[in-house]
Amino acid sequence: SLIASGVAVTGPTTFLAGDSIGLGEGFSVGAPFTAALDGALSPFSWVEDDSPVADGEYYLDLLFNVDSLTLAPGDHLVVFEALASSGQMIFQLVLRKFPTSIGLNLVVREDDGTIVESSSNPLNPEFSGWIRLGLGWSASGWLEETSSGVSLTGFDADNGLVDRVRWGVVGGDVSSSSGSLLMDDFFSHHEN
Repeated sequence: SLIASGVAVTGPTTFLAGDSIGLGEGFSVGAPFTAALDGALSPFSWVEDDSPVADGEYYLDLLFNVDSLTLAPGDHLVVFEALASSGQMIFQLVLRKFPTSIGLNLVVREDDGTIVESSSNPLNPEFSGWIRLGLGWSASGWLEETSSGVSLTGFDADNGLVDRVRWGVVGGDVSSSSGSLLMDDFFSHHEN
């Protein structure tokens, strides 16, 4: 079942800023989850999974498509975010604009609050259509996106225990961007 702002929903639906969506057990999306950017509203929309509980290891796999997305120079999108029970960011997967393509960055908050970011790694310009991403996290000090080879290691995040995750258009700076980011086939695995 899909519940949006307290009302059962079926078929194609547009959600506006401030709408809350609840997914019942066994819910699946038969088509891509699409988050359209609209700067006049809030450009951010996501799906949240509250099933992790203080997990020190977390893995995800998903498909995404940026063919209909135009990121302006300097803009970036957070497309995945892991949060602690306090709501503080633990790690993120970020899309950034390169001169000729879109790239991926990994971002981690260390125990002392320092933000550590991987060097940008552009997606292969030959990629088009659906791209599969795999991501692995350990609070003991590693984060890797397996499809592009972007990784971070050696950071101090022993206290970075995942309590919930968000995927979609979670945040960022999209003041001059437009279009749609398509995501599908989300798989999540976590361990204490």
